[in-house]
Amino acid sequence: MKLAIFLFLFSIILPAQEKDLTKVELSDLEWIIGKWQKRSSGTITNEIWEKLDDTYFEGYNERVSRRTKKVLFTESLKLVKIGNAIYYIALVEENDDPISFKLTHLDSAKVIFENPEHDFPQLIQYEILESGKLKATVGGVEKKKKRSFNLIFKRVE
Repeated sequence: MKLAIFLFLFSIILPAQEKDLTKVELSDLEWIIGKWQKRSSGTITNEIWEKLDDTYFEGYNERVSRRTKKVLFTESLKLVKIGNAIYYIALVEENDDPISFKLTHLDSAKVIFENPEHDFPQLIQYEILESGKLKATVGGVEKKKKRSFNLIFKRVE
């Protein structure tokens, strides 16, 4: 009897915690808007997000050498609502075409985008930490090995 009550309560509580992704709006992701920066001994990485309208955020990421001030890496980013889905779209120098990742998880502090067909990465995750910093995780499988890396950004604007 206790097991039946537990399973019943669990079945009610679990779906209530999950967000219906078909009803998500880009406004649920406004916490990403702003200028973020990661400083390391050799580089500075900037990631900037702007809200252009209710269905389109535009972003930009660049990594710059602290010593030479030379730009080492750039990518153009977009968050776009298309129909009932939200996509993270990245255009990087290595690819001729943009790569899209579909929103697969969202809660008040974390968002996950996935594209299982992409070579690497297959997952991009952003999370607001309790410190107010933004943690970006890029991961997946590359050459049959699991791989991921994190970038911890501090808000600068």
